[in-house]
Amino acid sequence: MRFILYIFILLLISCKNNKKIKLVPNNQTSKISWINKPRSVYASENIHFTFKTDTIISDILLFINNDYGSSILQPQVKNNQLTFIIPKHFSTISGILNYAIVINKKKILTDKLIIKPQKKTTLLETYCGPPYIVASKTDYSMLVVIPNDIYDNPNRSNYTAYELYRNTPLNTNINTTELLSYKNIYSKTKTGKIFVRTYIDSLKSKLLELSILSNNPTNFSISFDRNNSFADGKELTTFKTSVIKDQFNNIIENGTIVSFYISNDDTHLKAYGKTNNGIAVTKFVHPEKIKSFNIKAYVEGFASSNSLNIKYTKKID
Repeated sequence: MRFILYIFILLLISCKNNKKIKLVPNNQTSKISWINKPRSVYASENIHFTFKTDTIISDILLFINNDYGSSILQPQVKNNQLTFIIPKHFSTISGILNYAIVINKKKILTDKLIIKPQKKTTLLETYCGPPYIVASKTDYSMLVVIPNDIYDNPNRSNYTAYELYRNTPLNTNINTTELLSYKNIYSKTKTGKIFVRTYIDSLKSKLLELSILSNNPTNFSISFDRNNSFADGKELTTFKTSVIKDQFNNIIENGTIVSFYISNDDTHLKAYGKTNNGIAVTKFVHPEKIKSFNIKAYVEGFASSNSLNIKYTKKID
């Protein structure tokens, strides 16, 4: 008997509550009165939308989406006010947050909220490349900087680019007008290192290093050395270049290959040498018969040497 009475009381309460809920028909649009409708906020601010409707809604949702994803939110109801609270993983991302209010599976309003990055920069993402440039007045590397706030949102902070070349510093103030900014770091006519970093007040980026390599080699000379001129098939002749330099008098890079062409009317030979401190050396075995050779060296496609004519004579018994 008590169980039946308990069920009866629950049914009365349910019927009483149902009388308070007035559903919006599918062909009727509910009127919204906004109490709080933000248009623009800074990242990490508490974001909530609050409004009243002219009817009590049983099925209302807020759809939100940005470049990183989307979500569906349900309201908190208090004193006939409906409040939607935007989750932190949406409110900390700068950009446009699109939203739509849906009642009884019908979209009745769409709008957008602009979330701006925080004003304070906490990280300077800095890139510079290529890391190797050649000695000249025209070659350059590009410094790219993205100032970020604490939530990794790019912001438009102004910063200073610092360059150091041969103990000579250079500071350049740069304004960030878009999500990123850049500065061309031009080469010098002498080889060496350029150290680059950016900073805002006490915040500094990592220190970057650019290497200035020698430019294309210019023409050079060659010489030879040998113990004797005998055509015995045993002795060696050493061919050696002068110090090979570029147009700015920089010694060319170590490991540059120099080709030595050794030829006469019926023989065409080639020997190679790699530069060390600008000088390339190679050796040639004397022929077994009396012969003469013309020798000329090349850095293929860039520079060449003078020509040598070397004679090998009969061995004295």
